[in-house]
Amino acid sequence: MFVKFADKGINNQKSVFPIRKAAILNTAKYICYAIPVLFLAYIYLAAIQTNVPFLQYIEQNPFITILFVIAMIQPFVSLAIGLGMRSFVKRSPFVLWSFIILAAAELLMGNILVCVLIIWGLISFRKQSSNRKNRADEISRRNSIYLFFGLSAFLFFLSIICIWAFLRISGI
Repeated sequence: MFVKFADKGINNQKSVFPIRKAAILNTAKYICYAIPVLFLAYIYLAAIQTNVPFLQYIEQNPFITILFVIAMIQPFVSLAIGLGMRSFVKRSPFVLWSFIILAAAELLMGNILVCVLIIWGLISFRKQSSNRKNRADEISRRNSIYLFFGLSAFLFFLSIICIWAFLRISGI
């Protein structure tokens, strides 16, 4: 039994362990949802260890403050990824550039894992074809394309502000 499965796995590697195209972007989405929870747990434990109240710990250290802002931006990034997945069915340069802008924003905020997942998911998701031809769905998708582009541009602007604040505080 195992030999048959191993032989099949060696001959057809892509068909044995298929990765759905949307699974990569969904993984990036869920990582972005988990980042604020994990960062708040880190701040809470660090505040307990130093015997400082929670909010005072955030206010005292400017690096922690900026990292807190970056962590709180991440759910909006996951919202943008979900919006991009819905609007990616229609071929539009806005969607492609929005994903690239979103990946650049994640790279600027220091979230390299999500940046790599967005780019990998973008490459995999572009190869997927669409079968939907509903007119009402097309109108809402067109609106979501522009909303996704606007949200990606806004998140990129916020990431530039965060990286500028980091550079300003560090004295570079």
